[in-house]
Amino acid sequence: MRQLRDDTHLILDGEVRVYRRERSKRWQAAFVIDGDTIRTSTGKRDLAEAKEYARDTFLEYKFRHKNDLPVVTKKFSDVAKLAIVDMRKQLDAGLGRKVFADYIVCIERYLIPFFGAQFVTTIDYEKIQAFYEWRRAKMGREPKASTLKTHNSAMNRVFEEAVARGFIAHKNVPLLVNRGEKSERRPDFTREEYAILIRRIIDEYQPGKPVEFQAEERI
Repeated sequence: MRQLRDDTHLILDGEVRVYRRERSKRWQAAFVIDGDTIRTSTGKRDLAEAKEYARDTFLEYKFRHKNDLPVVTKKFSDVAKLAIVDMRKQLDAGLGRKVFADYIVCIERYLIPFFGAQFVTTIDYEKIQAFYEWRRAKMGREPKASTLKTHNSAMNRVFEEAVARGFIAHKNVPLLVNRGEKSERRPDFTREEYAILIRRIIDEYQPGKPVEFQAEERI
């Protein structure tokens, strides 16, 4: 049997290895899931705490694999940057949609600053709602529906990248809603124009004679 170093320990019948790198005081953990070697820092200096963390992490990964969830995931900022690179390549090649430029601005100005450090698999309804509040405070107003449409499309673009690369299952992508203020539509007639129209009808009206208007009479 292979002799282990003093700074290496096996747990869970040897399925998980807890070890320390040279010149590091924090313990690392390594194990294999579906042929992929997973290495992660426990962040612990105490060996007992490191073993407990490693055990919990291994069991979480086993659960994810058993339930057909992505075993390897990424932080939102990492996926967002991949999406930006792809959109810029398409724009440079003349193949991308013009709206990609707006998506990139939105991702860099709003999405990465808020979601950047979070794993894409942990972004849920509550975090989306917290983002809405943060964005409202940052903008100083309730965004228009057209703005929210752009933001939602930019967010979906990042999640599409995550799904394509196997960082998140499509069924776990959060649902985004558009509840912004609708852009105000100009009425067909102002009050003044409506009053002029009524007066013209009264002044010009004669039984049996059609009422005619000149186009320039409408303000």
